[in-house]
Amino acid sequence: MNPPRIKMDFYCDIASTFSYFALEQLLRYEQLWNIELDIHPVYLASIFKITGNRPPIMGSPQKVVYTMKDTARLSQEYQAPFRTGPEFPGNTLRVMKLLRYLKERLPREKFNQAVRHYFRENFVANTRISSPEFLSSLPADIYPAEELAQAIQESQSKEISEIMRSESNALVEEHSAFGFPWIIVTRTTPQGKMESESWFGSDRFSNISWWLGPEYPWLGPTPSKSRL
Repeated sequence: MNPPRIKMDFYCDIASTFSYFALEQLLRYEQLWNIELDIHPVYLASIFKITGNRPPIMGSPQKVVYTMKDTARLSQEYQAPFRTGPEFPGNTLRVMKLLRYLKERLPREKFNQAVRHYFRENFVANTRISSPEFLSSLPADIYPAEELAQAIQESQSKEISEIMRSESNALVEEHSAFGFPWIIVTRTTPQGKMESESWFGSDRFSNISWWLGPEYPWLGPTPSKSRL
């Protein structure tokens, strides 16, 4: 029997290694926790600009070395293939605008597949983010190939830019976001009220599980193996 339905708003940029790791885990829990997963593509650089925060790879040389070793370990623990691409972290503005455009035009399941595809195109296939091949790599079973070129062109409009700028500001102002992944979980209380909490990072799922209660057990990053 499934636990009560919960909502997760997942804010990410495909430049974010930890967003990739978090999404891979969330997709494994989507049915187990009865999650309504709503992925929001947001340009991470705009969040950094608003908040003054900096990515880990712009820290001290020691922090950069540690971060690279840490991501290699986490890749193995999470069983999520990972390699830094030739342009890491790269400028993801074009693909994030495309994803924001597609969010309004694809069913949620297909859109979530599109986000996961571009994460894997970046961190598994290592296609150059700046190359035309990166944007055009979206499989036809997610978005028709004959329509993709037009979607890419239309997504680069000022209108999409303004929408994304507004959403970035709202995320910071309303939820105090400062980096990705930013995860907002909404549950229904026993009194029938909706309440939400926010988490940052790919390693907060045990705490999310605790907050949700015993009906939402955290079985590690690979729950299918934990249940054998």
